[in-house]
Amino acid sequence: MKMKRHIIGAFLLASVTPIFAQIGAPDHDSPADQCRKLLIESAAAIDSGEYDAALVFLDSVFRRDPSYSEAYYYKAMILGWRGDTTAAMELLANGIEKSSQSAILKLLLTRFLVSRRSYDKAWELIDSILAVNPQVGEALYLKGVILREKGDTVNAVKMFQKALEISAGRLR
Repeated sequence: MKMKRHIIGAFLLASVTPIFAQIGAPDHDSPADQCRKLLIESAAAIDSGEYDAALVFLDSVFRRDPSYSEAYYYKAMILGWRGDTTAAMELLANGIEKSSQSAILKLLLTRFLVSRRSYDKAWELIDSILAVNPQVGEALYLKGVILREKGDTVNAVKMFQKALEISAGRLR
């Protein structure tokens, strides 16, 4: 009985998802408004654990605006949660090509690169973020992680302290 409900649920989701996408982004809205609404729908689906539905909404965002960085971020997160880090990294690199100033995409790709011990590529991304905004706490933290992994603990501690100062300043 439980399996039958899952099959019926999957069928219903597949058959109504295009309808939900249209409801979530009516044609009279601007493309930016459509993308925001679809992104909200995808976030709700992610919160409910409905990753396939979230991917449908995110793909709808890509069709409307292929440079919408948040869609790349959420899709890469889903791919990462599913264990497909290679696809997540490729997607993030593609997103960075389309939205070259996106710090969130660069930070997430840096995390994947650090986990794969690709420190030189990660360092380049961190430097590109900090060149635009030297007060990005997560970028400073990741720079500290890279320095620690390279054996430069003194400078790693300095980066961690900077990151903490920035984070603490935002919490006040």
